Amino acid sequence: MVLQAYMVLWTMAATMLVARDALVPKITEPPLPLQYVYTNKDVDGKKVDFDITLKCGAVSNPDEIREWKRTTGSDLSAFVNPADGSLKLPGIFEGTSASVEGTEYWCYATTSIGKVRSTNGTLVFASFDVSKWKRAPTTLSAYKGESAVISCHFPPNAMPPPIVEWTVDETVIDLPTISYTAVLGDLEIKKARRSMDGKKYTCRIVNYRVTFSLPSSRTTILQVNDIRGTSIPPQFIKEPQDTVANEEDEVILECAAAPAINYAWYRNGESVTFTTSQLFGIGSLKIPNVKASDGGVYYCQAIGMHSNNASRTANLTVHVRPTITTVYDGNYIAYSGSPFSLNCVATGFPTPEIKWLANGSDNTYGGHLQVTKAVKYEDSGMYQCFAINSAGTDELVVRVIVRDPKIHSVSVEPQSYSILYGEVAKLECQTSGDPTPHIEWKLDGVLLASDAVNITHSGDEEINSTRRSSLSYRIGDKGLGGVHVLTCRAVNVGGFKESNSSFTVNVITEIKPVQLAQSFVKGTTAILSCPTYGYPKVMHVWKKGGEAISLLKSRINQTSDGSLVVGQVDFSDEGRYTCTVSNIVKGQHHTESVTINVTVNVVPKVTKEDSQPPIFSDGIAVLTCEADAIPEPSVTWMKDSKTLDENGKFDVNTKWTGSIVTSVLQFNVEEDSDYGSYVCEIRNAVGTSRAVIDLAEANLNTTAEAPQVALTALEEFPLVAVTVPVLIAVVLILIVAVIVCCQKGRGSYEPTGQDSLGTFHLRTQGGGGELYAAPPDVIQHRGKFMAQQKQNETDGTDHHTYAIVGKKNLPTSETADDESSYPPYPGKPAPPYPGKVRAHGHSTSSELPPYPGTPAANNAPRVMSASSSGDGGSIDSVAKPPIDSPSPQVPVLPVVAANLV
Repeated sequence: MVLQAYMVLWTMAATMLVARDALVPKITEPPLPLQYVYTNKDVDGKKVDFDITLKCGAVSNPDEIREWKRTTGSDLSAFVNPADGSLKLPGIFEGTSASVEGTEYWCYATTSIGKVRSTNGTLVFASFDVSKWKRAPTTLSAYKGESAVISCHFPPNAMPPPIVEWTVDETVIDLPTISYTAVLGDLEIKKARRSMDGKKYTCRIVNYRVTFSLPSSRTTILQVNDIRGTSIPPQFIKEPQDTVANEEDEVILECAAAPAINYAWYRNGESVTFTTSQLFGIGSLKIPNVKASDGGVYYCQAIGMHSNNASRTANLTVHVRPTITTVYDGNYIAYSGSPFSLNCVATGFPTPEIKWLANGSDNTYGGHLQVTKAVKYEDSGMYQCFAINSAGTDELVVRVIVRDPKIHSVSVEPQSYSILYGEVAKLECQTSGDPTPHIEWKLDGVLLASDAVNITHSGDEEINSTRRSSLSYRIGDKGLGGVHVLTCRAVNVGGFKESNSSFTVNVITEIKPVQLAQSFVKGTTAILSCPTYGYPKVMHVWKKGGEAISLLKSRINQTSDGSLVVGQVDFSDEGRYTCTVSNIVKGQHHTESVTINVTVNVVPKVTKEDSQPPIFSDGIAVLTCEADAIPEPSVTWMKDSKTLDENGKFDVNTKWTGSIVTSVLQFNVEEDSDYGSYVCEIRNAVGTSRAVIDLAEANLNTTAEAPQVALTALEEFPLVAVTVPVLIAVVLILIVAVIVCCQKGRGSYEPTGQDSLGTFHLRTQGGGGELYAAPPDVIQHRGKFMAQQKQNETDGTDHHTYAIVGKKNLPTSETADDESSYPPYPGKPAPPYPGKVRAHGHSTSSELPPYPGTPAANNAPRVMSASSSGDGGSIDSVAKPPIDSPSPQVPVLPVVAANLV
């Protein structure tokens, strides 16, 4: 019984639905796009009425109403045929045609469901202006065996296009024949024969209600001449014209020439194969059912005798009627309070214009129809899309039904659960509503994308406005341990409803990757992190060197996330720190540990920067900087923001001992640009420090400045200004004389071979043979010098000792038995790099060995002998720089005898 009752209800509902759909208005036969109207005339004394009838075929519905409108806006209800809805207008007499010429008509079909409108039909009066009908030639000449064309020459604006009938000597020609063909109203004679000579050809228009005939005076008489005596290129009688056609129309491209023996057609440079076209008439190309692919550039080639050819070109453009590709299955449901949109996509050429009509409204909407307002029930009805171009019109009709949106229910199962990290949880969500809601998922209030990691929809189906969704949830991030809320959200245009599921993710504690060796800057705050995964709560315990760390110290504490914080880091904080974490999951205790090695770094800080006294050109500069730094720093020397090249003239020696780094820069001063500020930059991983050392040029005349000032003060006393210099000169001469006398009494020398370069000396003092370094002004200005001393030892061995003054890289010898640095020359400051003397076992020789690394012939100094006597020791020889490597000239410095003891 229940089943029978259900079947009855279903049948009644289906019947109501069919009846409801039967009320949907639909126009099946719209008015013709173009309809020709003939004016009423009196023919042979009788009145002939040409009534006008426009069709509006529609589905027959009980409550259907059809009405007509036209662009002039007048009421047409009196002319509507209620039986079929057509519009019948009375005939129009000549002289009144202007009132309807070009007028557009359309009809409506209306039911309780809605209203639809037909496409437009246009009325055009038939016309043929006899006065403009061109007269055909009285006589047309043609050569025997060649083609000829007789034109009807009807007016170009004749409407509808005339249909022509041809006669020869008043006998109708049943075209086409072997000899004759009608092409676009013209009569084509394929080959003129002698029998056609003098024949009379007449054309008549036969498709008008009142036929127009050509008078006999317009008859064309054909004159056939003998065969042409000479061969000439083909002369075109008819040429192909640019043509625009609609798809599926018949297209004829005319071509006729004389004399011609054959014709060939080409499209876009390729020969036409005549698979979808054919030669027609004399040489025309006929395409019975033109397609869009047939468009292009055509040219006709008329082939004459002896390769005498000629050709003409024309464009064929094919327009394609619109076709709407959008499909709506059944009715379109819109919901009150929400906007809706309808699509209408169409193909065709030219590109179709899209227009929408709502319930037959005269207000059209272009393209994509979007109703942005809050939809109401009265917006229900029939919506029409028209796609229009020059080739035709296509139509789409959509019925829109407006309903109230609702979400009836939404539920998710299970409501709560607990899982271990790595396990899979499965959830089900079900919802119903109108329209059928779609389902979204949120995790802790954040919407999850449909392709979200670890969220997999295993099922999503819609049955009778009810949607079910199943998903599998696998936690993929250990950091998501804890309590979470997964929400099933049902959404439609009416709003949304949600249902929640609470779940707990348990994670066994695990320490995240940390850096096992960490460094901190002395005096800063160190933070040792021990990040973990884990739920429930994870406990942290820290030890150093295996012993628990007291958190009672003011500078050591532990944060809420388990990190260890040490303030004012010092070297005593270095060591191995161990972090141990633990939690309890499902009654089991879990632990894990990690050890971090901590070291303390020191930001570089300059502790010493030795200044360099003024130095002469060709002297050796030695600059030193020292800093405290950990880890080992790099040292860079710069001048004028440029790094100095250690492989060139600059020599850098850097040592790092403990936390102290010392760097010495040494180089020969050769140019003015060598003077200035030098930067020593010490850099390591934790910081940078710089020292700036200035290098100035020495001045030999500094001792004479005071007398200059004195002279300047005495300029007002000329006599005194002359007397003072004289007195000074006398005193200096006396001093030199005393020195010479002392030297002769206590020890002296007589250098020989002096030249403009000057001779420089090293002195010995006392019988012990003590050796002094050369004066610093000599070293700084001159650079490389050698001296030699010979001394008789008690064992009878002759020893030669020599010094390289102001040069860092001293010669070495395996036989050296003495190497010493010597004090400065008495009364002089210490040189920047003291000269050194090395003792060697040599036989007595008056020449020094060559400078290491250079040929003896080019660099061997000349030795000059001298002798002395007395208790002050002796000087055997003095050397000077070699001639072949000259240095800038400087004044010869005096030797002070008082320095000898």
